[in-house]
Order: sequence, then C-alpha cells, then structure tokens
Amino acid sequence: MNALLKARVKVTGHEISSAKFTEDGITLDGKRVTIKDHGAPGQVLQVILEDAEADRDKVPAAPGPLDIVYEDEDLILLNKPAGVCVHPSHGHWFDTLGNFLADYYEKQHLDVTCRVIGRLDKDTSGLVLYAKNKPAAARLTAQHACGELKRTYLALAEGFFEEMKGTIDWPMGPVPGVLMKQQICPEGKKAVTHYEVVSYDAENDRTLLKVQIDTGRTHQIRLHMASLGHPLVGDPIYGHGTSGKTAAALHSWKLVLCQPFTREKLEFVASKEEWENQTDTGL
Repeated sequence: MNALLKARVKVTGHEISSAKFTEDGITLDGKRVTIKDHGAPGQVLQVILEDAEADRDKVPAAPGPLDIVYEDEDLILLNKPAGVCVHPSHGHWFDTLGNFLADYYEKQHLDVTCRVIGRLDKDTSGLVLYAKNKPAAARLTAQHACGELKRTYLALAEGFFEEMKGTIDWPMGPVPGVLMKQQICPEGKKAVTHYEVVSYDAENDRTLLKVQIDTGRTHQIRLHMASLGHPLVGDPIYGHGTSGKTAAALHSWKLVLCQPFTREKLEFVASKEEWENQTDTGL
C-alpha cells in the first residue's frame, strides 16, 4: 500500500505518516487498513490528508459574482474580470475573488480554504487558479515552479515589433519609496519573459502578443515590455495611460496543468473575443 500511495497518488511520506494517526486516515472500500495491507483491482483506496489552517489565515466571506470555468474536489478555476483583486489586501478586504469564494463555499456548508496558484494583478483579466486544499496547493505550486503548469497571456503593446519572437531576461526589483512600482536593476530578482507576435494593428500602431513568463514577478510583463520600448496600451505606471486603463492590455488567456492527484492533463482557454469585448482592445 505504501508503494502504491507514493507511486500512483504521489502522496508524500509525511502525508502518509499523518494519515496513519488520523481516524479512518487510510481506508480500503471504507474499512481502515494499514500501509502493509494489499488492495485488489476495483477497490477504492482513500487517504485523508491534513489541511489544517489557522483562523488568522481564513478569508472573510463576502457575496460577489464568480465566473467558474472548472471545478473538481481539489481545484477551482475562475475567469477574473479586470479590476478585481484575487485576494484581500490593503484597500480591498471584502471585494476580492477570495472573499467571493469563501462566501460560495460557506453557502454550501463546505469547509474549504482556497489558495491562489499564480496570482494575477488587479487589472489583469482571465484565468486564475485556486487550490481547494493544502495538499493540492503544494502539488500545483510544484507544477508552477517546474514549468509543468503553463500560463499564456495575451498582451496589447504599443508599436511595431521588428522580431516576431523574443526573450527578455532582465532582473527586476522595487523602486525604493514607491509603492508597487518595479524597475530593471542588476541586483534584482531574475525575471524571464517570452513573447510572440500574433498581429499588428497599423492604424493604431499596436501589437497583439502571446506572452509566457518563467518567473512571476510583480508587474513583470508590464515592466519588461515598457523597458523594451513597447509599453502595454493604457498602462498608467509604465506607459502612457491614465489610471484604470491597464485593463485593456493584459489577459490570462490559456492555462495548462495536471490534476494534482489523478495527473489528468487539463487545458483551458478564455477566449480572445471575450477579452476584446470586455476591454475594447481596438483589434
């Protein structure tokens, strides 16, 4: 049983040890077993994994709209509108997707604590992923770190790109004394962005890009594009826009991952047309 849990279900040694001391922690067809027991084809093996969460980490529930793209027992995928935060923070304690999810599960009388995997900026729209339990969060975070979980963005940048594809490998860090704003700096953290031109709008002198990032730094795509001489359209921090216009520029369009326990490959797309209708990209 021990080898099966580790090889097929990817349960760690620590999780197995914890389950052994949990009531009905490891069961076969509903009957408690030990890791030394053997199962037969067709039997149902169940392991209860620890998901302890301190009350201080609980997100307060508040009603709000959720556009659910996909949900199973371990994860939930949402289509986020621009202008909404993914998690409570300064100035947004009760109007975030985290609050809305807490309310969603509270109304179902379910004790679920969601953890975001790959946070999106407030003004970025599109697919955002949450794990519904701690073990799933650990596995999805590991997929994100090793590149198995892949996110593709659509970005609308100013100007014409001479190269159809490119990679930007410029370290970045915060601007001292300026809240949230980032800068390119040699002593900063590594940041790698890959882009590919999709189309060019000559009338408005703007280019639609597909973008993938190897690192998830704050404002990474926005800063890298601006530093390349192609700020995102409407960007009020790194470009030529005014407050509230960044929503038109960046969209979490495609997400590929593996279900954290079954390892089934999952692929989702938030349509380009929907983004254009929401943000008036001008393409």
